[in-house]
Amino acid sequence: MAVFAGGAFGVSILAVLLLNHTLKATRDAVRSADDAVAETRRIGDLQVRPYIAYRDGATKLFRDGKDFPNDRHLTLDITLQNCGQTPGIVTRVTSAVYAPKGASGWGRYGGSARPLRVIIGPNQVEKVELDVLTNTDGKDFSVFAIGILIWYESMTGGKFEDHVWLYFDGVHLRQDYPVHGYDLYRPENQDH
Repeated sequence: MAVFAGGAFGVSILAVLLLNHTLKATRDAVRSADDAVAETRRIGDLQVRPYIAYRDGATKLFRDGKDFPNDRHLTLDITLQNCGQTPGIVTRVTSAVYAPKGASGWGRYGGSARPLRVIIGPNQVEKVELDVLTNTDGKDFSVFAIGILIWYESMTGGKFEDHVWLYFDGVHLRQDYPVHGYDLYRPENQDH
């Protein structure tokens, strides 16, 4: 009877070890399933979120008028497009302007921020005007680079930002400017 009791005890220990191994394998499978669900959710969110992007732009230069005849203002009309599948709400557009500064390379001439509340539907476009730069010394705006940061939200409250760097060669605005070492303009209050 003692031999049978010892054998039954051994089988019980083996059963407990196998059960423990089964529970560990089940926990690992549940963790893997949770990870797969989280990744599927992330991919789904990326598929249906808005993607507000720069489409094209044009510069406008004008003089201030009677009070400041030498002041020249440079504005930029940009077209934004929602390439996503859901509406996006553009809440702010900021710009940072860089121009040549003699032998020292390029320097930042200023930054501007424009708060907005513009809803852009899927595959729709919206034009936005930015006051980019005011030149008070009467010089021409010949060449410059501008970094534009677009802040926007989804209808469910997700916050996003995208940016583009543009180069104005005196005639055309191009989207191929190298951005090594240049910063985008982020105002102190970064709330959307």
